[in-house]
Amino acid sequence: MNIKQKPEDFQVKEVISLNLDKKGPYTYALMKKKNYNTLDAIKTISNIFKIGLKQIGFAGSKDKKAVTYQYISLPRFSKDKINNLELKDISLKFKGYGNKRIVLGDVIANKFKIKFPYKFKKTDFCENYFDDQRFGINSNNHELGKLILKKDFKKLNSLIEKPTNNYEYNIKLRFYFHSYQSYLFNLCLSKFLSKYPNYETNYSLGQFIFIKKKIKNFKMPLLNFDTDLNGNIGKIYKKLIQTEKIKLDDFLIRQCPFLISDTQYRDAFFKVEDLNKKRDYIYFILPKGAYATILIRKLIKYT
Repeated sequence: MNIKQKPEDFQVKEVISLNLDKKGPYTYALMKKKNYNTLDAIKTISNIFKIGLKQIGFAGSKDKKAVTYQYISLPRFSKDKINNLELKDISLKFKGYGNKRIVLGDVIANKFKIKFPYKFKKTDFCENYFDDQRFGINSNNHELGKLILKKDFKKLNSLIEKPTNNYEYNIKLRFYFHSYQSYLFNLCLSKFLSKYPNYETNYSLGQFIFIKKKIKNFKMPLLNFDTDLNGNIGKIYKKLIQTEKIKLDDFLIRQCPFLISDTQYRDAFFKVEDLNKKRDYIYFILPKGAYATILIRKLIKYT
């Protein structure tokens, strides 16, 4: 069942809090894009406005094959300069000025409108997996991330198109690194949930396990050098570490200090709000970091 026949079939808009100040040094704009991933759209805008990539802030990445609306910050430009941007699949709408650059994580939630002309059972929760988008067109971003852990940058650089500037290169490294953590998270969560009554569905790197009855939500670590491996989740991660032939210390990438951080935690489940259907479209709101495509996978099975 292919949901995304065309970009208009999948629409998403960020919910974000902007503190406006007419004298602020940053310009806030709502970027509408289609058939662009976020980084390529940002690069295009930086070229048009002749500013560096670092001067454009954004709160999160959005799908390429979709119509998406997300907020960006730029240096102070006039309202007309922002609104008069003319590109085939990218447009900007001026929202005002402020004193704070928009950064990753500023998103509060995302509102979705997705074509789904099928019957489904309503749910108010969903398993918080990372979906295929996280792992790239060739489903190998996690393998590139593992090369970073192994400090094999020679092989990594032979497999990717290396950007011309360090800023973009570092963004790519961070994405690959997080992709590997996401891959391990998916494996761990699937294994943990397999002990409950469930049903499964395939994705590019294995299976997603969806449970039939709701259980209490809990926090799961994204594996890192300082992750506590106690409890049932810790036992699963220990086995994964052995299978993957890695060590926790491998996550200390001293060649890339920007990749070193404390263990981050992610909810095992996310809340689904205002799920409803109008004609051939479903509408819902998800918290930041949650994948709408995971919910779609669940709804397709949960009929």
